[in-house]
Amino acid sequence: MNRTTAVAQNDEVLLKVRDLSVTFATPDGPVPAVRGVDFELRAGQTVALVGESGSGKSVTAYAAMRLLPEGSEVRGAVEYRGASLLAWPEARMRRLRGNEIAMVFQEPMTALNPMTRIGLQIRESLYRHTPLRGRAARERVIELLRQVGIPEPERRYRSYPHELSGGQRQRVVIAMALACGPKVLVADEPTTALDVTVQAQILELLRELQRRHGLAVLLITHDLGMVRRVAEYVCVMQDGRIVEQGPCGQVFEAPAHPYTRRLLDAEPRGGKPPVAADAPVILSARGVSVGFAVPRGAFRRPARFVAVHDVNLDVRRGETVGIVGESGSGKSTLGRALLNLLPSDGSRRFDAVDVSGLDAAGWRALRRRMQVVFQDPYGSLSPRMTVGQIVGEGLRVHEPGLGRAQRDHRIAQALAEVQLDPAVRNRYPHEFSGGQRQRVAIARALILRPEFLLLDEPTSALDRSVQAEVLALLQELQRRHGLAYVFISHDLAVVRAMADTLLVMRSGEVLERGPAAEVFAAPAHPYTRELLAAAFWRQGGAASGAMRN
Repeated sequence: MNRTTAVAQNDEVLLKVRDLSVTFATPDGPVPAVRGVDFELRAGQTVALVGESGSGKSVTAYAAMRLLPEGSEVRGAVEYRGASLLAWPEARMRRLRGNEIAMVFQEPMTALNPMTRIGLQIRESLYRHTPLRGRAARERVIELLRQVGIPEPERRYRSYPHELSGGQRQRVVIAMALACGPKVLVADEPTTALDVTVQAQILELLRELQRRHGLAVLLITHDLGMVRRVAEYVCVMQDGRIVEQGPCGQVFEAPAHPYTRRLLDAEPRGGKPPVAADAPVILSARGVSVGFAVPRGAFRRPARFVAVHDVNLDVRRGETVGIVGESGSGKSTLGRALLNLLPSDGSRRFDAVDVSGLDAAGWRALRRRMQVVFQDPYGSLSPRMTVGQIVGEGLRVHEPGLGRAQRDHRIAQALAEVQLDPAVRNRYPHEFSGGQRQRVAIARALILRPEFLLLDEPTSALDRSVQAEVLALLQELQRRHGLAYVFISHDLAVVRAMADTLLVMRSGEVLERGPAAEVFAAPAHPYTRELLAAAFWRQGGAASGAMRN
């Protein structure tokens, strides 16, 4: 939000938090999660709690709403319009939640009941907190769906969550939160799981609803670009403490605390040095198409859904080709087709050799030269295997003749190369942070000394500061080994920092391609311009201005 058009505020303090501390009881003893937090939220104001995962920002909000699990020890004071919430009985708190303070959760698919139509889920809030019933309640729900921009609200009233897109589901969660006319809206990472264009739409929606209803918003996020655009006041949290707070302009322009400066410096900037003009092509694809059969009933022939249509692609040694697009654009499907992880049409050449007709054994032999790093370091690593077993798994398949000592030496080398202590190889994935787990995934790919890596959203599940570390590691590995990357992402700031060449995909087709710097500076296709405008909207100003940073 441009703060010159900020929602008018008044001096009424709706939510006041003083010296708030939260401690969790664990088998290993008490663990402090929040330590002495102070802030205020006024009517019409947006206050952002910012920090990395584990900083205590969500726990702070949950403590204020009395939503923490049993065994949590909460000290300090939380006041709503002067009344102490920590002293209220639970029955009174249930009346407050939804009526006065409502919450928008991070992941709409977990916030909504998959077995219940969305109209009934919103109506439940009305039944619990208002006298509306029957037709009056139904009309109120339809009006709420209309307010949050759901098309055909009368029809969508009867839809199930899985029948809506991610952005529509988040709009439903917002409608549910607004159903009873609350004064305070707590938004916990409200756009993290959404594409950039949908993120911009949701943020604009929250701004409009705030202006229309005079809401006070407590925004919980790790996205500093979002904070810069939508908040008046920011509290920066680290290790359960607020280490810096103040008006957004002041904090962003002259951060006082080293942690705040580190968060700001972690925002992806700059670009990649160009690859050598005479670098040979390592991977070439022509006319790649991927289709899936869609069942249409017992007596009808399946329809064919084309996920990728007639894509051409060249990747040179040392080059990074970025592929961007919204969810469902076909970018990940294309990446998997390049590695023959999905059936596809078209031709592919690797290191000038036609590999299109290879059988399973031929592709298996080629795998050691073509590796992949997946999006989610939580899901891509087996929880039943040690880190050493995970990293060394490829050696067992492709170099079975190695002795135990040789294999262990290679595992230690791979871990050291991704800046992990080789001594951790006997630990399990759950003992590591998200960034460390992604380093393990990269080590697993590198141990076979490949020439090409498919990087499928490798940093989207990470905090910005951790993301910056992983990106710097990938850039250093590329310089050291001349690796070729196909980098798939919906985060255009990350792609701008990593890519030599950019492909923009929508509905399975490449709409625009070219040198990344040129596409960012002067996008030719309207859809590319829309993507860039949405991605850099949060940073302020026009997209082209942001891209020159």
